[in-house]
Amino acid sequence: MNKGRVHTLQRYILKEYALSFLISFLFFFFIFFVNQILLVARNILIRNVSFTDMLRILLYSIPIILSYTFPFSSLTGATMALGNLSSKNEILAMRTSGVSYNQILAPILVFSIILSGASFVLNDIFLPLGTIQYKALYKELLYENPGLDLDSYTVARFNDLIFVNGKVEENVVDDLLVIDTSNNQIKIISAKEAHLTTENLDQKISLDLTGVQSITPNSSRFDDYDFYTSEEMKYFLEMESISFNLLSVAPNEKSMRDLYSDIEDKRDDIAAREASLAVNLEELNYRIASEYLKDAYHENKVSYEAEIKQRKKILETSVFSKTLKYYLLEFYKKTALPFACLFLVIFAFPFSMMQMKNGRLVGFSVGIITSVVYWFLLFAGQTMGTRIGLDAFIIMWAPNFILFSIGITIMLIRRRA
Repeated sequence: MNKGRVHTLQRYILKEYALSFLISFLFFFFIFFVNQILLVARNILIRNVSFTDMLRILLYSIPIILSYTFPFSSLTGATMALGNLSSKNEILAMRTSGVSYNQILAPILVFSIILSGASFVLNDIFLPLGTIQYKALYKELLYENPGLDLDSYTVARFNDLIFVNGKVEENVVDDLLVIDTSNNQIKIISAKEAHLTTENLDQKISLDLTGVQSITPNSSRFDDYDFYTSEEMKYFLEMESISFNLLSVAPNEKSMRDLYSDIEDKRDDIAAREASLAVNLEELNYRIASEYLKDAYHENKVSYEAEIKQRKKILETSVFSKTLKYYLLEFYKKTALPFACLFLVIFAFPFSMMQMKNGRLVGFSVGIITSVVYWFLLFAGQTMGTRIGLDAFIIMWAPNFILFSIGITIMLIRRRA
């Protein structure tokens, strides 16, 4: 078949894939968008927050939604398109006309490569920017609505503070218990009611408490404590203390450049700790040699040998850092997830060689199931990654390689059949 007709067929295949991708994209975007509303915006929706600010919060959350929507839509779109073409015998007709599998799959591959690049840029640039804007806006909303982070009948931790509270209505909290562990001392305050307000001058949150009881145990004596009651009391909180967990930037919200810088800092810290251990071991060996000359070594031989064995074991196994491993997992995830758009599409290629009925529906079902499996493999690896000794790159890229290998293997078997 001449090149002009092949290009016409490829445009037709691309059009079929684009339509299937759009359907899959809308499906996954809706799923992740609703999930984001439930996880992030649930407090905002029930508080006194303007509709405009609510839309801005959701807008800044879109990059993280798209980071998962693109790969799964790419896979499901490919299985739907290829399944539909196969069920209508259009791929069979193309093959009998002399069109190769490579020519049939080329437009889908090119489109998936473009999606991978777009997804990478989204993860590395727009997701951190969206996160910065989101956190800045949330801080403004928290200043206007101090009770934004509190839910009714919950236990919440904010840095050195633990809140146990009853019903929360706007900025009024019933039956509040505050456990303050700052300054290496425990202080417990209970109040029948608390009104949360903000202090304009010093960016602090004020708790206007009524029906107050407070107890401060003596850290050195269990039977000694300070106790007082008061009808009213003002308790001040720094804005950063109550919003620290939300406003701090997590590794998955940083760019690869910032992540790499953090990883290098943590590696330097580990290297310094290893060097310190090595110096201590050298000093211990020197002390043993000195005491051996004084005939004091034999008296402490057992304790010295045990200490040397323990320190050598630490040096041989290096200084393991779960934090460093977590950052490395996030670093490689920033490449593995975008390029899943390409690897998952390759998994869908065997659909071009199968005869089936209702190919689009079957393809959609297979795409959903495979997406769930990929999601499980990705997050299982990330969860277990800090506990196992495997390389972080292997852990994060394993789902891509597994599904890629399955797709290639099935396609080779079908070609030989």
